[in-house]
Amino acid sequence: MNKKYLKFGKGTCPHASRCFASACQSGIVEYTPSAEMTIRLLLLKRESRPDIMGYSPAIDCGLISDCQLGNVVSMKRFIQAQLKKAMQYRAWKLLPAPVKAMAYAWCHDPVFPPVMQMEPTRRCNLRCVMCALTQFYHGDKTKDMTLEEFKRVISQLPKSVELVTIQGTGEPLLNKEIVPMIEFACRQGFRTNFNTNLLLLTDEMANRLVAAGLSEVVVSIETAHPERYADIRRNGDIERFLANLDKLNEAKQRAGVDHPKITACCVMMKHTLPDIPDLITTLEQRGVVRLHLADMCTYPEYTGPLTLADGSDLRDQALGASMSEEEIWRELSALKALGTDKIEVTIPGDWGGIKIEKPDDGTVLTCIELWRLPFVKANSEMCTCCWAPQYVMGDFKTQTFEEIWFGKPYRRMRMLHLMNKAPAQCRKCQQRFYSVAVPSRIFGVFEPEFRMEEVFL
Repeated sequence: MNKKYLKFGKGTCPHASRCFASACQSGIVEYTPSAEMTIRLLLLKRESRPDIMGYSPAIDCGLISDCQLGNVVSMKRFIQAQLKKAMQYRAWKLLPAPVKAMAYAWCHDPVFPPVMQMEPTRRCNLRCVMCALTQFYHGDKTKDMTLEEFKRVISQLPKSVELVTIQGTGEPLLNKEIVPMIEFACRQGFRTNFNTNLLLLTDEMANRLVAAGLSEVVVSIETAHPERYADIRRNGDIERFLANLDKLNEAKQRAGVDHPKITACCVMMKHTLPDIPDLITTLEQRGVVRLHLADMCTYPEYTGPLTLADGSDLRDQALGASMSEEEIWRELSALKALGTDKIEVTIPGDWGGIKIEKPDDGTVLTCIELWRLPFVKANSEMCTCCWAPQYVMGDFKTQTFEEIWFGKPYRRMRMLHLMNKAPAQCRKCQQRFYSVAVPSRIFGVFEPEFRMEEVFL
């Protein structure tokens, strides 16, 4: 049995792990992470729900028997099976979308996330015009995450986590302990990556990142045109960026390894779209194996100046500001076709989404990060995502990972999304595009391109 899963929340009986193990060994409960999770969640509820005191883990204290414990799982499985059968009937489609969304969620067992995002710093050496740090957080005084704080979180992660991405609002290379963080995460068996503007890379740092076992480096770049690069990534220098890209490749060659894989992320703007074909060629020549084209997130609450060198406003550079959805997808399809056997070009739709208009027909939309990608800020607070860091779900200084991930704030936020009552900040986000449930066919048909059914309560 994997002891990694046998952790119970603060306040539960100390015999919890032993009792669950006993139930598994006796054959009453078949061990799976989802079965353990179902029982564990019920056990955590007993503090606030005295009426279900029978779910106490103290089996050997006589409060609940092995059989009763097994029945808890069996009953939930029975109800889930009946709901799934009901979903096959045509009448199911007549129910309101939020009702269907909640049912979908209840039919899925709670699961741990596959990715963990850690913010090593909120400081940055650049002032990119489209970045939240430039617009909101440039005066933020949050201290960098320390190695000990990083270890406290990583040591609690379940085996379901495959990737630890060490990035947030700031530039990861500014944290002096970034390499020890990568080394520790790799020793725990996790893949690691981070986004970077790469301008702070030195020969020594390149060698250390390669030796640490870093899996992937995602470099951020919108254009290889010197003036436009400097206009977007202010304080930046394209020649220095390209030179540092060569340094990283040379470090890999010296070590005789093919990691870290180098990929790139490009935030799309209308005036840089003509530069992307040349950018693809430039990156391919320097060993970049993939270019992600990402939709630009704009911040409606920011009313300050965002003027580019040509006098245009950044907000007008969003593709959806002046292009129809048909024009956008035609342009993106042409760019995707420029990929070669050496460099892949991915567009929104391959891995993310682009929102021109959100459906107003009642379709329930949510985002993947609530279910699969938690975000830990540099101050050890865990929140929904880096786009909405004000929605704090818990704090690792006083709570465990499980207490936060399955805690009341997260459950409340997930339910708000499932009921189509997401907070204002979430409703503005271009990444809220995963369709959980569509409205009744009586009131019109909307067939989403994306469907996310890995939701749970």
